Amino acid sequence: MGAFSPLYYFAGMALLFALAATPALRLADDPAASAARVSTLDGLRGFLALAVVFHHAAIYRQFIADGHWVAPPSSFYVLLGQVGVSLFFMVTGYLFWTKCIRARGLPPWRSLYIGRIFRIGPLYGVAVAAMLAIVFARTGFALHEPRAALIRHLVAWSLLGYRFGPDVNGYDQTFTILAGVTWTLHYEWLFYASLVLTALLARAPRTHLALPLLGLAIGVALTFAGRGGVHSPAPDFVILALFSAGMLAASLQQAGLGPTLGDRTASVIVLGLLAVLFTTASTAYAGTPVILMALIFLLISHGCSVFGLLHTRPAQRLGAISYGVYLLQGLPLALVFASPWARAQALASAVAHWQVCWLAAALLVLAATLAHAAIERPGIALGRRVAAWAEPAAGARSEGRAMPRPPG
Repeated sequence: MGAFSPLYYFAGMALLFALAATPALRLADDPAASAARVSTLDGLRGFLALAVVFHHAAIYRQFIADGHWVAPPSSFYVLLGQVGVSLFFMVTGYLFWTKCIRARGLPPWRSLYIGRIFRIGPLYGVAVAAMLAIVFARTGFALHEPRAALIRHLVAWSLLGYRFGPDVNGYDQTFTILAGVTWTLHYEWLFYASLVLTALLARAPRTHLALPLLGLAIGVALTFAGRGGVHSPAPDFVILALFSAGMLAASLQQAGLGPTLGDRTASVIVLGLLAVLFTTASTAYAGTPVILMALIFLLISHGCSVFGLLHTRPAQRLGAISYGVYLLQGLPLALVFASPWARAQALASAVAHWQVCWLAAALLVLAATLAHAAIERPGIALGRRVAAWAEPAAGARSEGRAMPRPPG
């Protein structure tokens, strides 16, 4: 079996799914979760985050050998990361465009942005603090760059991912400690900012359908024009297409135009589309893969559970902790592979490499579960209190319009 066989991914996922079914992840359960949430998307998130984890585990095979952080020599493991990130962008587009449509283009803006800051910020701060602790420990707690440069670099890392952080204190490839995942937050923040303008078109079905359809068409057309890329971060126009695909799924649903297939039929189609994607594409950041992913997302966002898999307790638990799994994944990989014994074992054989990665992934899932209970939930609750204080009339306005509560 080759060093990058897909079987290592499926075996690792089976182990993590089994772990998620145990009481060890009981803290991820949320009995107070809103009934308006989209259960299939909640279940999908865990698979997306772990797909990115296995993508980076494959990168570590080369990274521990020569220090080069490059895409793995396997289209399967390249696609794992790119598809995971791409569908995450679609989830964001879907959830927030749904909010805008249901609020008729006038969501409570202060509450929305305060909520985003308190949703993203607390765990991001912990992750960056842990990264900086590793950096300073590995640089001997001595200054290796001018103080002004150090302050500038620390400020860049403090912006909640809006800027991709530079090297800190002369530590080469600082980003690798967090596996480089914070690049996606830049685009998330740009999307949230764009809603101030695009939400104006969410007031009527004709316009809220036209905008994402146009964005998807432009993004896909540019990729077919030969301007796509193979490695992340994705070209900006591909990300435009991904957000638009999620928004389009929301618009179709709100307009009552979504697919009405049975779950079994939709599940067969989703698995078939995934098989086509992973057997024919070398990158997800091209026209045809974007279309395939848009169709997959459309079906899942409209209730396809992939033969019930996305509704299972392990899937829901992994979905609940998916932000922590995504954001924190670099830390256990960096710490486990910092062990000379683990590095030696991983370099000795492919099987040993993946066994070390499975251990790191299991530690990650446990750490993300604790972080979800101790950091994420309190942060979200605090954000709601701050938002209620900052915009006390928001609830009254929404109640007066008798608008249903959006998912997410």
